Amino acid sequence: GIKTVAVTLGAKGMIVAGKKETWIATVPEVDVVSPVGAGDSVVAGFLHGFDCKNPFTETIRFAAASGVAAVMKNGTTQPELTDIRPLLDQIQIEKREV
Repeated sequence: GIKTVAVTLGAKGMIVAGKKETWIATVPEVDVVSPVGAGDSVVAGFLHGFDCKNPFTETIRFAAASGVAAVMKNGTTQPELTDIRPLLDQIQIEKREV
């Protein structure tokens, strides 16, 4: 069955919920150029984190930063690692027990 669900909240960040824990990712305020493709970039960020076998909280951080980087681009232009990395330290992750 489904073990984890992620919900993006636009400028408010994202929530990632598991069976026993929930993580809230708060993102920095940025100038939005286009929201097109931001959700896809979040999914790609999760897949990248899983593929790299990163710790789960770092995977959430990378996914959130990927979405933020995407909204700073025109249309469907995909963010590059050079766009994502500077945002990583600006993503706050808070863990809550369910």
